[in-house]
Amino acid sequence: MKDYFVPVAVRKGKAGMDDIITRMKYELPFIDPATMANVIRVFNQTAGEMAAEGYNVDTGLVYLRAAVTGTNKQYKLDAKINKVVISAIPGKMLRKVASQTKVQLATKRGKAKNITYIDVPNQRGMPLREKGMVRIVGTQLKIMGEFPSCGIHLLNTETKETFNIQKYSIVYNYPKTIIFQLPDELKAGTYTLQITTAYCGTSRLLVKPVTHSYQQPVHVLPDL
Repeated sequence: MKDYFVPVAVRKGKAGMDDIITRMKYELPFIDPATMANVIRVFNQTAGEMAAEGYNVDTGLVYLRAAVTGTNKQYKLDAKINKVVISAIPGKMLRKVASQTKVQLATKRGKAKNITYIDVPNQRGMPLREKGMVRIVGTQLKIMGEFPSCGIHLLNTETKETFNIQKYSIVYNYPKTIIFQLPDELKAGTYTLQITTAYCGTSRLLVKPVTHSYQQPVHVLPDL
């Protein structure tokens, strides 16, 4: 099988507030780091509060706005379906610095990108949350086969605990789209997602199942 090349952003690990403040000291050496931290904390809190009040908040880095997830047939809110979330959309500054991101080509051998993206059904751009619904979009995803490994698997990148999605939690199982609900025991965190299936696009199943891995980390936020 031929090689093909996938552009990926060059990564240097995680950076938190302390790392940001350390770099800011070169631009603002006359401001105490503790003062910087307090200003950033108050700014973030105020921006969040204003978004919750109904403002479309332009922080310069991102746009914040409140949204409600889910739809229902009755003219009333359902606490289990309709939840208020604050979405963050890249702002002008973030889009500008994105053009400065260093990119390199990673070689992949004989692997196709079967999983295109993961999101919330009917709410693309909304974050995944505990106990919420998840949509997987791609090609040849349909879960078929009686092999024990067949199914959806989420691995917590910190605890290394694996969660196998039960069949009854999968409400939509098609070649290009799978929709399922996160189990109650799966907590907020960062996960890797894999789909293992014997489906190959025809009525015949594979003798040995294949595993499709999502190339991006899956972030699950706490339930509201």
